[in-house]
Amino acid sequence: MNVSARPSPAAEVAFFRDPADTWFAAQVIRLPRWNEELLEPLDPEEADIRVAFLQDMPAQPYERPNWLCLLPRSAEHEPRIVVEAAQHAWASSAAFRDPGPPPEAYLVAGYQALCPPHPPCEPGPGTRDSLMEFLVERSGTLGRVARESDDGANRLLRIFWRTPEDFTEEILRSRIRDDGGRGVLQLVGFLEAAEVARDADEFAPLTLERDALLERLTPLAYFSRPADYDRAAALALDWRDRYNRAYQAHYRGVLSSAREIVSDTAEAARLLRDLHEMNHEGAGTPVGDDAARRLRAALDELAALPEGVDERSAQTAGVMLGRLPIAIAEARLAAAAVLAAVDVHRRRLAARGASASAAGRHGATESGIAPR
Repeated sequence: MNVSARPSPAAEVAFFRDPADTWFAAQVIRLPRWNEELLEPLDPEEADIRVAFLQDMPAQPYERPNWLCLLPRSAEHEPRIVVEAAQHAWASSAAFRDPGPPPEAYLVAGYQALCPPHPPCEPGPGTRDSLMEFLVERSGTLGRVARESDDGANRLLRIFWRTPEDFTEEILRSRIRDDGGRGVLQLVGFLEAAEVARDADEFAPLTLERDALLERLTPLAYFSRPADYDRAAALALDWRDRYNRAYQAHYRGVLSSAREIVSDTAEAARLLRDLHEMNHEGAGTPVGDDAARRLRAALDELAALPEGVDERSAQTAGVMLGRLPIAIAEARLAAAAVLAAVDVHRRRLAARGASASAAGRHGATESGIAPR
């Protein structure tokens, strides 16, 4: 167990490693007795579990989340007890991370990201210091890691980046921004976000070209193959223009289809209130509640579609090039189900009316009054 003081003097964090060599953090609190504030959610960047040392332990244990350890103050002098309790809480915590690459793999990968266009640097005793010296001036998560203790950095590497390769690419992108390449990074981001339906044959060439360009426009290629990277970036600008033209035409079709389905389902939408009253005020088993919910949700989604396309973004309202929103088909199916449910209620009402009329005639005959 390693204890590090956080930037705030009122907070203390202890760092642990589980049997799989995964680092996790415990927020350490000392209180005279139980306090409801112990149940407040943790900041996932700060800690994974909370260890509270209480002067007066409750006679009856309070119901508490798995990530909260309650220990007597005397346990502070028993490291084995603290470690066992922390390991148990960590293993059952929602923040638990499965085994993954060790911190050393991240540090070496990050250090070598500082080398291109030169060959990979040979890591040595100063690897961590050299890397952190570079990162400390960075913004965002890179700088956040560098301002941690060594143990805290070991933990955050796994939290912020799934693999050492992801960490490498983040550092390379930071170097590209330093080199004035923010615009080309935005262009690459556009290509990455510009999804095209794989089953839309008319847009298959765009998909193939985009995939080929992204293979050439990697952060490492910016440094290791600069001439080819520049050629690929020029082609990517042309690809973006062609994609935008195709997307605008497709999106106009989406809006037209959305207006058409709203018109086609207007009768079902008008009957939603009637269906609600029939289900909750009439006799018989409610029908069509789920269809009504689905119809409302689909129509709300279609109503939220913006009228214009922002060419700076690769998508508008989540609509993929070559594919209609699922809400269009969902609205059609749900509307049919709503109309069917209303018809069921109307037939029930007619059947009840017929039964009441027949009962009335039967009663009149038994009383000797002949119906006219």
